[in-house]
Amino acid sequence: MRTFSRVLLVFSLLAAACSTEGATPPASTSTEASTTTANATTTTAPATTTTPTVVVTVPTPPGLDLALPDVPLRDQGRWPGPAWPTSLAGVAFADVVPADLTARLATDGFAIDGAETSTQLAWLYASLYPYQGRPVFVTTDAAYHHWHLMFDHVLREVETKSLLPALERLTWSMLDATRTQAAALAGTPSAEAAQRAAEFFEAVATVLGLDVGPIGPLAQAEIDLVMSHTARGASPTLGGDCDAHAGSCVDYSLMTPRGHYTRTADLTRYFRAMSLLGSAGVGIGDADAMRVALLIARVLASDEQRATDWATVYYPTAFLVGTADDYTPFELAAAAEATSITDPTTITDQEAAAIAEALAASRPVLIDPETASVRVMGVRFVFDSWVFDQLVVPNVAGRTRVSPLDLAAVFGSDWALDRQDEAGETAFAGYSEAIEVLRGDADRSAADWGATAYGAWLYALQPMWNAHGEAYPPFMQTDAWAAKAHQTGFGSYTELKHDTILYAKQGMAEGDMEPPPVVTHWVEPDPVAFHRIANAARLLRDGLDQMDLLLGDPEDPWTPLGGLEALITVVDRLAMISESELAGDPISPEDNDFVGQIGGWFETFLYGTSTDGFIDDHGGLVADVFLDSLSDSVLELGTADFNPIYVIVPDGEGGFEVATGGVYAYHEFWQPRADRLTDEAWWSWIEQDTLGDRPFWVTEFLGL
Repeated sequence: MRTFSRVLLVFSLLAAACSTEGATPPASTSTEASTTTANATTTTAPATTTTPTVVVTVPTPPGLDLALPDVPLRDQGRWPGPAWPTSLAGVAFADVVPADLTARLATDGFAIDGAETSTQLAWLYASLYPYQGRPVFVTTDAAYHHWHLMFDHVLREVETKSLLPALERLTWSMLDATRTQAAALAGTPSAEAAQRAAEFFEAVATVLGLDVGPIGPLAQAEIDLVMSHTARGASPTLGGDCDAHAGSCVDYSLMTPRGHYTRTADLTRYFRAMSLLGSAGVGIGDADAMRVALLIARVLASDEQRATDWATVYYPTAFLVGTADDYTPFELAAAAEATSITDPTTITDQEAAAIAEALAASRPVLIDPETASVRVMGVRFVFDSWVFDQLVVPNVAGRTRVSPLDLAAVFGSDWALDRQDEAGETAFAGYSEAIEVLRGDADRSAADWGATAYGAWLYALQPMWNAHGEAYPPFMQTDAWAAKAHQTGFGSYTELKHDTILYAKQGMAEGDMEPPPVVTHWVEPDPVAFHRIANAARLLRDGLDQMDLLLGDPEDPWTPLGGLEALITVVDRLAMISESELAGDPISPEDNDFVGQIGGWFETFLYGTSTDGFIDDHGGLVADVFLDSLSDSVLELGTADFNPIYVIVPDGEGGFEVATGGVYAYHEFWQPRADRLTDEAWWSWIEQDTLGDRPFWVTEFLGL
């Protein structure tokens, strides 16, 4: 198992670009990150007898003034409120609960109705109090889900309006420069490599939707693989020996447009181009392919404007998700410079090997280091993928499949570890020991998690995967509630993976009506979760605002900036109400009215984050997160239509009532690698009722 001290080198986002962007970030916990327009500096390589001299232009990340506050878990204290009833006698609104759920409701204090569904969580909440006069229970699921809607909306806006134009500029420039380079090197020993570099960018430009005129046969072969997105092998343009050098193998199924990238034509073409730039690479030990990569790096790293355009795309996405796990062209150029190789047109096998050694010595590739490669816009290191990578072969002998329960266990969940024991996973030699080591690695400060918006989201999920002890109401101290909380965490984790599917590296192996009567509403009393969600939204707002990427009016919740402001305000208030409940204090009339009308806010977030005014057919979604190469299948996580949850809560007058809310419907299953699912395919499964069984622990503890 690789040590976590190395992980900090990558996971502490954008620490500073050292002598070159993407080179080893210092082991610092600084949360300074980048802005959208990166300044560039140039350094001239030492003069040698070889010409031409390469000028290395280094895009440097300007710093951001960001901080993610520490919100400690609640592991002490005692619930000051009343004991919970053990029957439904005298419990108000118990008559709204389906008869087949009443026994479970009385026993566990809550019950989830798997037979009733709502395509959108906002609509479930909007109907409860205003139309039916029923007490509302605002779940953490609702907060996580609407945070996802806002994050995904903001990301789509940034990609479409800022990153796509920069990517088009970069691609045009790289296409022109690599074609010019190929013409200049015609008839030389580097002619083939130079032509491959040019045809690689012909392919990138074409899948990006640019009209580049006639293209070469290798470019067309590359495009065909991207568009069919099923094969696995060496890139026709970049070349290389896939059998001898795993880093030169490209999994074209990763180029299946999915996530939110099926919503518009612009997002689809952006996805395809970024996938090709991020997933197609050359193994650092593959000398022939490295010649092509060096010629690409020569063109990119020798021009200040191209370096700036590259940084304009790379640094915002690095703030959102993370830095590249594999090596960037700038790191490659710096490694060549460090070995006094300044003319990439005459590289020998020995010199290519020396450059590979310099790259490997500069910093480790952490996820699948056996496939270390150079990629133009490489996919990013994320902590959860690294965890999965550490829990399969070769680190845990014989184990090729993972589960989100692994991640929850690493985040401190003994309950999840018990479920893995039930499933036989702890029988793999070294698994339990690896979990213990990884738990230490996950014990990081909020500042470390706040280096990226992705990390802040993971930090916000941690409360779902830790025990709810005596500080919480009795119904939250049970195994059944632990199952509900883990499902909540996994549902939100599915949304995180869905929203960032392009960037994160995977491991392998109404009308007028009479006002309803006043009733008492409740917020799920888990304030740590609400606080951390609000803080993650603040981090996203502040980081993108400082990069001048956050558009809109702060007073208009239908714009990205205004929507984030409104979400922060709403979740902050839910956190404060949750704090009061946990302290045993009564909810104020104003807060009670706010909770009762929360469906209006959720509808605002739903419509404000829609794509061109169109609401998705379902709020559920799907994301593939891990490849088991032995069976050539991927782990898919999915959320289906939302289910109602009925919870017994105090009614504010010494009695109890049943309040209603909504929760995720979580699924996980394995799917052939070549058939990675889109949201649209998943929605058809939902509509055809062909989703299959829920995870065993959902059935065991929640009866679903």
